[in-house]
Amino acid sequence: PGEVVRAPAATIPLRQLAYINPNARESGIGVDWRGRVTLGVTDTSGNTDTRDAYVEAGLAATAKDWRWTSNGRAKYAENSGTQTTGSWLADTRFDWLFMERQYLYGRASVQRDTFSGIDLRWTAGAGYGYKVIESDRTNFELRAGLDHVSTQRVVPPDQDYLAIGWGIDFDYWIVTDRLQFFFGQEGFADPRGDEGLVVRSRTGLRAPIIDALTASLQVNIDYNSDPGAGVQDHRPHVHHRPGLQVLGALACSGSRFCRKIPGRAGVVQW
Repeated sequence: PGEVVRAPAATIPLRQLAYINPNARESGIGVDWRGRVTLGVTDTSGNTDTRDAYVEAGLAATAKDWRWTSNGRAKYAENSGTQTTGSWLADTRFDWLFMERQYLYGRASVQRDTFSGIDLRWTAGAGYGYKVIESDRTNFELRAGLDHVSTQRVVPPDQDYLAIGWGIDFDYWIVTDRLQFFFGQEGFADPRGDEGLVVRSRTGLRAPIIDALTASLQVNIDYNSDPGAGVQDHRPHVHHRPGLQVLGALACSGSRFCRKIPGRAGVVQW
C-alpha cells in the first residue's frame, strides 16, 4: 500500500487494437450525453406586422447496451397582433441494444396543435430497430412496431386506434465536418385504412460555424389524413425553418464525474 510500481512499456500489435480513445458505448464504461438546441425568430413590419418563433431541443444518452433520446419543438406565429400558429410536440424513446446493429425500443409522444384541430394527441408503443449503416460519415436506421394513438380533438369526435408504427433516421456528411444532410421520420398508420395516418418528418442541412454553434436549414412536414371536423385542409403542413443550433456534449463515468467534450459542433470526441 502506498507504493507505485512502474511496469515496462509494451508494444501492442495494431491488429489487436480495437479502439483509440473509445466512447462509452465502445468501452462499456460510463455514458455519453449530447444536447442540441435550435432557435429561429423572424419579425417583419410594414403593410403587415408578422412575428414567428421556433425552438427545437434534443437530449441523448448512449451507453454500451442502451440508448435514450428525447426531443421537443414549439412554434408560435402572429399576424398584425392575431395569433395564427401555436403548437408543440415532445417525444422520447429508449433503445435496448441487444446486438451490435439490432435493438428493441419503446417510445412515446405528446402533441398539441389547436390550429390544426388537435387539442391533445399522445402515442405510446414498442418495436424493433435495425442499424443499416453506422459510420463516422453515414448513419441509417429503420424501426417498425405497434403504437397506440389517442387524439382528443378541438371539435369531436375523438380518435383512438392501434397503429403500425415506423421510424427512419438518416444523416450524411456531404463535406466531412462542414456540411451534413439529415432526414428523420416517424409515422403511425391505422391498418384498417388511411383514416388514421399520421406522418412527421424533418429534412435539412447543418453547417458547423464555430465550436458549439451550427447554422441549419430545416423543413418540417406534418401530415394527418383525418384532420377532423372544422379543419378542411388535408395537405401536409410544411414549415421552412432556418436557424442556429447550439450543441454540447458530456462524457460521464458513473454518477459522480462528467466532463465537457471538446471538438467541433456536431462531432463528439474523447
